[in-house]
Amino acid sequence: MKISYDPDTDALYIIFKKRNYKMSKELERDIIFDYSKDNEIIGVEILNASKKLPKKELKTISFDILVK
Repeated sequence: MKISYDPDTDALYIIFKKRNYKMSKELERDIIFDYSKDNEIIGVEILNASKKLPKKELKTISFDILVK
């Protein structure tokens, strides 16, 4: 998993899997899901991220990987 934030475009992108990209669907305004050729969700893009998430958190993005 990879999480990146671009302050110039104010976009947060979360990559779940490296797969061949097929299409994107905007499921909610500024929330875009990317799908693979196998129709798996491979990523999520959040546009205008600073309006949806605390700016302080965007500067220090971290994540935990939970494995069962």
